[in-house]
Amino acid sequence: MNTDKQQILIDFCLKNGRITKQEADGLLNRYYYHNGSKYVSEILKRLVDSGKFIRPKTGLYVIGNGKKKTDPLPDMPTLF
Repeated sequence: MNTDKQQILIDFCLKNGRITKQEADGLLNRYYYHNGSKYVSEILKRLVDSGKFIRPKTGLYVIGNGKKKTDPLPDMPTLF
């Protein structure tokens, strides 16, 4: 489930195919009194961590496949 601010960024990215950090700042900066850029960065990081966004290069985000990246521990054998 997405928060309202996450949904704003996802909708913008679906409409335009991509979103940059500066565009995200412009969309969400009005919600924060100070340090809006920091909080927008945290939202974008959570979207990348959840697999909803992919960051091909710094400051550019595109829609992901919705699957989290999971890296098994190198010294742990897989169960299946």
